[in-house]
Amino acid sequence: MEEAQRYPTIARELGLEGTTTVKLVLRRNGTASSLQIVSASGHAMLDNAAIETINKVLPLPPPSTIAQAHLVIAVPIRFALR
Repeated sequence: MEEAQRYPTIARELGLEGTTTVKLVLRRNGTASSLQIVSASGHAMLDNAAIETINKVLPLPPPSTIAQAHLVIAVPIRFALR
């Protein structure tokens, strides 16, 4: 997921940091039926970039051990200047 993450240039220039947690409902085939921000970073630019990151990596490899039709997971996407 880190390879797909893009730190918005303006956010970097402004020194914005934060973590956005995205809830994703994953189908058996690796696609997502929904994405929802459950914990915002406090910065819309970073929250939007987190959603973009998830969309870039979809579809995920299908989970082989899911018995149910959907798997709900929360994915934290951290934006930190180094």
